[in-house]
Amino acid sequence: MSEKNSLYNKESLTEAHDGMSMKKASGVDQVTKEDYGRNLDENLDAQGH
Repeated sequence: MSEKNSLYNKESLTEAHDGMSMKKASGVDQVTKEDYGRNLDENLDAQGH
């Protein structure tokens, strides 16, 4: 399956991130949505997306 058709492509992950509530707790790594979003493109690229 190509990245464009994958559920976990960069575009769909960016949309999911944008749709998340800002009121949620940080993750197990203590990174908040705001922190992760500051470098969202770089963070997704680092994960192979």
